[in-house]
Amino acid sequence: MYPSVQRLLPGFSTLLAGCGTSRALAVNGTEFSSEAEFKRWMADVLGSDQQRRLAGEHYQHNKVIAVFPGHGPNHFAFRFYQYDAASGALYADLECANVSTAAGLFAVLQGIAAPALDGCLTASNLGTGQLLALCPQQQERYWDSPWNVSFLYPEGLRIPAWSGDEPHWVTTASGVRVAIWVAQHGNLFILAEGAPESLNDGDLAELSRIGSEIALALGCPESLAENAKLLLFEPLASSAEQGRVRTTLYYKGQRHHSIAGSAAMFLAGCFASSLPEPERLALLQRPYCVTIEHPSGTLAVSVHAMLDSEGAFAIQATTFATPVRLFLVGQAVTAPVEVAA
Repeated sequence: MYPSVQRLLPGFSTLLAGCGTSRALAVNGTEFSSEAEFKRWMADVLGSDQQRRLAGEHYQHNKVIAVFPGHGPNHFAFRFYQYDAASGALYADLECANVSTAAGLFAVLQGIAAPALDGCLTASNLGTGQLLALCPQQQERYWDSPWNVSFLYPEGLRIPAWSGDEPHWVTTASGVRVAIWVAQHGNLFILAEGAPESLNDGDLAELSRIGSEIALALGCPESLAENAKLLLFEPLASSAEQGRVRTTLYYKGQRHHSIAGSAAMFLAGCFASSLPEPERLALLQRPYCVTIEHPSGTLAVSVHAMLDSEGAFAIQATTFATPVRLFLVGQAVTAPVEVAA
């Protein structure tokens, strides 16, 4: 008879899920004795470019999220990591709105948190401090259903957050003149107004480098600057009720299959915040909808507004829906150990 793998080999509780166009590995953060142990086990399970295991070729397939108990029965905490298969590095303290749904799914399945009466969970990103609400649209099939993801700003979020209203103008080596802004919204985003067709790979690398340099000069942490995401956008339409924008996002030279959720949240907030004052104040009574075109389709983001403690217009919440599908749940087995006879 074969011996029990669970008894012989070390491992940890895990879940593999598809979230939007990303794939996420969720784990129970309390099962690891230290950060070093966590990173070692993740590297062993995910592998590398030289010895590929669960790691994929695209960075969207190399997302890891560690889940922890929260401060109440309907709340949990998590820490998001981006794994780099080339270097074996785990980049922490970043944001991924889509992958937060994998954390919510894992929290429910593991009994770490339970949905409230409205079917929703609340969560806190330990790396960025972002508060979220996560609500499956079909509670009876929450493991294979779209989830509504909301970024919550109880005290209000004012936009812009970094380099201001006026852009930095950059002329690339190929002669293309581009307006860029730098903003931190969980991740560091370099927003560049333009079409991807007008820029070559050298232009994209140059915009990323210059944007990171601007962010560092403004006091951005180096860990965020080295993980900056370049977001190309083209406003297509804007009215008092809704906006529409075309986007393409790049990270470390790879094009995102759709758009980073936190980028979509921030960009929608920018649209709402840039409306003339009478139209902007009307959003205190109703949400503003921004349709974001991306390489895989469209994403609708609703923006809810408020007046902050100083009476200024601010974002109260942003929400979109993302498809979620559970692939695997169980135990990930790490490197074999010597077993006594």
